[in-house]
Amino acid sequence: MTNITQDDAALAGEYVLGLLDNAAFAQASARVATDTDFAAEVRSWQERLIPLLDTDDQTVVPDLWPQIEARIMPETGQDRGVTPLRLWQGMSALSASVAAVLGLMLANQSIPSQPAAPTEALLAALSGEGNSSALTARYDRDTGQLLMTPVILKTGALYPELWIIPEGGTPQSLGMIDSKAPTQIIVAPGYRTLIDRGATFAITPEHDGGSPSGQPTGAVIASGKITSL
Repeated sequence: MTNITQDDAALAGEYVLGLLDNAAFAQASARVATDTDFAAEVRSWQERLIPLLDTDDQTVVPDLWPQIEARIMPETGQDRGVTPLRLWQGMSALSASVAAVLGLMLANQSIPSQPAAPTEALLAALSGEGNSSALTARYDRDTGQLLMTPVILKTGALYPELWIIPEGGTPQSLGMIDSKAPTQIIVAPGYRTLIDRGATFAITPEHDGGSPSGQPTGAVIASGKITSL
């Protein structure tokens, strides 16, 4: 067993938020399996993040997808209507909380001087009603790599399918993801321009292999607007 340092705590937070590159994520995953103290720190981060997604007294509107386009209002700057307005407000608060968490982690790390990244990373915090679902997303514009990390995701007997909804556009499938472990997706070149600030990631439960029609058939169980840090 090891003692958890500030760097260890920051690493655990980045692991939960899906902010690690492939090599660092693999190393952290191996450490979760072998280091009980570090695994406990990861669980602690998960427990800290889930309450940020509190959406008490929300109601899920049935058959949400037909309403998505009707609620798109680019001129007002409002988020897409895949969930009720108060849930979107809660998600905005979550995004601010995630940004604050990232700021604290960076403040606690001793980061050597290095050149600035050539492009910004795009992030999203996805949430569902009553803390039933929570995920983080990190997209690298340079490589087209999208990392989806579930904090909690329940789809029953079905499987989670990931959708990207560009502002003013319609849902496009990015494929199936794992409900219990991080999933890395290499986004096809034709879809990369859809992933940008203001667009929305959403999750629906679908049958194995995804929606046969190419359009969502299940209710939205988690969604989040893309931002950058």
